[in-house]
Amino acid sequence: MKKFVISEEIISNALKQAINEMVDEDRTENNDGTVEVDNFAEIGKLLDFKVPNDTIYFVQIIKRDKDNPGQKSQFNAAQYLKEFYFEGLDEFKNAEQSIKDLCKKENARAYIYMNARSKKVVDQWTQINQQRMNKHKGMNAKFGGNAKALAAGRSLEDPSRPLCFVDVDSDDPKDIEMTLKIIEYCGIKPLYTYRSLNNGIHIILPNYQDVKKIEKYFEIINGDLSGMGRRVKMNAKVGVEIDKPVLLYACLTPQGYGKQQARFAKWTQGNI
Repeated sequence: MKKFVISEEIISNALKQAINEMVDEDRTENNDGTVEVDNFAEIGKLLDFKVPNDTIYFVQIIKRDKDNPGQKSQFNAAQYLKEFYFEGLDEFKNAEQSIKDLCKKENARAYIYMNARSKKVVDQWTQINQQRMNKHKGMNAKFGGNAKALAAGRSLEDPSRPLCFVDVDSDDPKDIEMTLKIIEYCGIKPLYTYRSLNNGIHIILPNYQDVKKIEKYFEIINGDLSGMGRRVKMNAKVGVEIDKPVLLYACLTPQGYGKQQARFAKWTQGNI
């Protein structure tokens, strides 16, 4: 009887097929080397303008240094080109094409905060930020004088902002499937899962409090990062992002995970 050998290629293809069944494919690789990620339709389904005249969703167009060689930004390695404060779904949909056009023109990305903001609270914090900026000129320069964007982008770990996402900074099918399986086995149902520009995945989940309970299981993929500090954790393959923005749209050339993985390996070798 002929011996049947399961090759690495067979295993890899099986993993990719399993992952594709669990991940929404809104990522397109173009002939010019660019990659387009378009999450407008699916994210639009998750927006809930539950408090009339007070619910807003915050979108930023960001031109990152790493996507634009030669660009040297003064703050956060990026330039913040434009902000949107959507008060209704129609307003969000009507802005879709203009956001895409600006992203393509500037080689930029559009990000959205999935937890709705209170317009009243954002206005209050805008006033506070403006007072601080007027008092501290360095703060004004650092944030470009945009007190409202700073207020809307203020992240909170609070039950009023429950949505979070798991960021898998790896295109290894084994890492991706393991992350998805951990979430599935722990009984958490993703709201939306999409491919990132670098072909990792972002998994939007309904409640950060549930995710924090299972975060320790991601050590199966990351290894034990305890005691290594923030620098190493920033380079972990899998991480939980609470009240942080997710990618709404981009069409640019991805940089891959090579530099990040090499930096992580070099740093850990010198510190373990």
